[in-house]
Amino acid sequence: MKKRILIVDDDTSLRNELMELLKQADYDAVAAADGSEAIDRYSEPLDLLLLDINMPGRDRWAAFEHITWMNPCVATILMSKLGDQFPMASGVGAGALLEKPLDPEKLLCVVEELLAEPRVNHRLRRQN
Repeated sequence: MKKRILIVDDDTSLRNELMELLKQADYDAVAAADGSEAIDRYSEPLDLLLLDINMPGRDRWAAFEHITWMNPCVATILMSKLGDQFPMASGVGAGALLEKPLDPEKLLCVVEELLAEPRVNHRLRRQN
């Protein structure tokens, strides 16, 4: 069964590029334009959350909290255009932080690595 990945980013072209990249890599990729849409449309089980933390509004963190509550073992990759976001990403228990513009090869490597980890690792990361 294909691994399901939710992409949450307000940049339509990036969302579409990421969906295509992940689908070509044989993942079941779905997307949302913001945190509210992610909460409304994707509460079913996910294997990985790819979330832009620099979207306008607070709904990105609401989506992070809701999705990780509904899917406590979901792997999480945070994306940011801003540098020096590692302490924050680490503090919320993200599996990885990738800076934009994204390197497609690096993204696929990180996705593969996180999905290969035991699911309980992702939950433990957020509880520490």
